[in-house]
Amino acid sequence: MSSKEEQAATQSNSCSVQGTNDHSILSKHAMCKAGYSYDPFLQSFTLKSAPRRSPLINRGYYIRDQAVQISLHSFLKESTSDSAAKQIISLGAGFDTSFFKLSTQSNDTLSTVYYVEVDFPEVAERKRVLIERSDLCRSVIDTAERFTPTHSCVKLATSQYCLLGIDLADVSLLAEVFSSHTKLAMELPTLLLSECVMTYMEPALSSQLIQHLHSLFPCSVFITYEQVVPGDSFGLFMQSHFTKLNSSLRGINTYPTKQAQRERYLATGYNKVDVLTMKEVYDSLSLAEKNRIWKLELFDEFEEWNLKCYHYVLVLARSDASFTHLELLIDSFLQSSPLNAVDVSLDLVPAVCSGVSAEQYGHTSCLLSSEDTEAMLLTHGGFGVDKGQHCRQNRLRFYSVSLTDSSLVFRGYSDVLSCRLHHTFTPLSDSKIFVFGGRLSPAKPFAHPVMLSVAVNSGNLSL
Repeated sequence: MSSKEEQAATQSNSCSVQGTNDHSILSKHAMCKAGYSYDPFLQSFTLKSAPRRSPLINRGYYIRDQAVQISLHSFLKESTSDSAAKQIISLGAGFDTSFFKLSTQSNDTLSTVYYVEVDFPEVAERKRVLIERSDLCRSVIDTAERFTPTHSCVKLATSQYCLLGIDLADVSLLAEVFSSHTKLAMELPTLLLSECVMTYMEPALSSQLIQHLHSLFPCSVFITYEQVVPGDSFGLFMQSHFTKLNSSLRGINTYPTKQAQRERYLATGYNKVDVLTMKEVYDSLSLAEKNRIWKLELFDEFEEWNLKCYHYVLVLARSDASFTHLELLIDSFLQSSPLNAVDVSLDLVPAVCSGVSAEQYGHTSCLLSSEDTEAMLLTHGGFGVDKGQHCRQNRLRFYSVSLTDSSLVFRGYSDVLSCRLHHTFTPLSDSKIFVFGGRLSPAKPFAHPVMLSVAVNSGNLSL
């Protein structure tokens, strides 16, 4: 590829990554319209009506918002013996509204905070225009003294807020503007925020950025929200989705796990790093809050929800242990509900599978027949992988299972039943199976049971 072609490809990818901002802000707006959160500023940044999103997507954006907002509030509670002044730098901020929300809270949350947002020049300029057009946003901006920008990268500047248009890959320009054209003080406690940003950059460039920012702000917290676990069916689907949008997840295979993310930030200079899944964040919410969101929408996609939560993490990297409120927050995330301990002894015997995809859940299975050395197994429905697609399953699958070496061999299938999740199979005899319950979607349960007639002859199945 020529240098011109490489440059064109890079520009195309940058435009596509910028486009994820527009999709994200619409999804956040849809989440708020559904009642999960309250943010009157979002309407200033959505140029069209927010389409209705599925309950699963709404919940995903809700828990992301909760994770970030809880972390921001914990940082703002921190205090030092010298000063209450702090700084927040939002990297790849897009049309995020956190500054405006925090500014209007009754406890004078940002009175001692300097807030900086950075994104591509085109995104930052669009945001400046939308802020200036919004009476609601200007009512926040105009409470502080405005300054005339001293650099072309500075799009908007006040005594409390600065909006910068800089490509995060250009660390030298970033450092120059930070030190000479903003009110940032390198010695103050600083929160560096990155929501689904680092993973769109080449890993070498994003690691260079993290390390450079840590050296600039030695008393800092780096909070990152992004995707992990690329190798299972959900992770492959997730990667395919972003690749189709021409905004590939460039960092996910280099830092695919919680441990890899932790080691990354330790290697770039941070001394304490915790990595939490969104499942851990959700579990830490109060019972009252969980009950509130349960009442908002009809929802029973529990497996999909848990799967999604395990594929997104919150990284909290600290330069030292002086951030006591963040330490308490991490403890609250990690606390699990008390359970009665039960001693269980299990032996796991790996199964040898032939022509079988085990990436499936929400399905049902039953034993058709069993002899001394072999059993016949029937499975149906659920959610899993079929021809490379992550989708609902409609096929009845028939397997033979060896009871001597635990091997599983696919024997055939039938399409006699439609897609169905969370139903049950009850064998009534060697030839009759009672199919009960299940649903196609949360709003479409199956009202009528089904009786299957089954015949197994010489390893072949007929229905």
